[in-house]
Amino acid sequence: RYMNLPVPYSCMVEIPPDFLTNIPNMNPIILTKRQFASRFLPGCVNGHEAEEISDIVNKDVLANIIVFDYWLMNHDRTRKNILLTEEEKGRYHLSVIDHAEIFHSYNWQLSDLDVLYKNLIKSLTHKLIASFIDHEDQFWEQIDIMQKMPALLIEEIVDLIPEDWLVSKDERKAMTGILVNRRKREVPKLVHRFIKRIYRSMKNG
Repeated sequence: RYMNLPVPYSCMVEIPPDFLTNIPNMNPIILTKRQFASRFLPGCVNGHEAEEISDIVNKDVLANIIVFDYWLMNHDRTRKNILLTEEEKGRYHLSVIDHAEIFHSYNWQLSDLDVLYKNLIKSLTHKLIASFIDHEDQFWEQIDIMQKMPALLIEEIVDLIPEDWLVSKDERKAMTGILVNRRKREVPKLVHRFIKRIYRSMKNG
């Protein structure tokens, strides 16, 4: 929300076990006291289900998604986790969901955080999103916002992780440190490479 990402409103909820058993074709989940839940968006489709996409109406926030993914090392930005709501024929409002696979994996270990990923993310969805970004300055404007986020706010967000999600104090401390340092050192370099190798080649091609 601080970075103005196009994400549905979300909050922590408590889901009774009997509620889950009444949902048909529900994938098994680990039942903890609290779960992360996003507001349902009626009438939307994912990127695979959408017909020809001629325009994105909220293109002013698309660079935010790519900067965010490089900050958190999100390797799961596929067409399945973008949601498109058609406003006119071929023109969609884009939202993003599902950021579970940050730091390389949904099941990372503390030792994984010692290795800062320094390669471009292979994502056809990033290319799709980038094709609708008007100016490369939008990337740098978003990086500036990300870098101005107070470190204390990042720490407070990490501290909101529920205890029964089994993230240790050492892991929380490491996460905060990685996020604070990575936004200064690695993200600008990676976004510069993305602009140079992918964004400009798409625009000039």
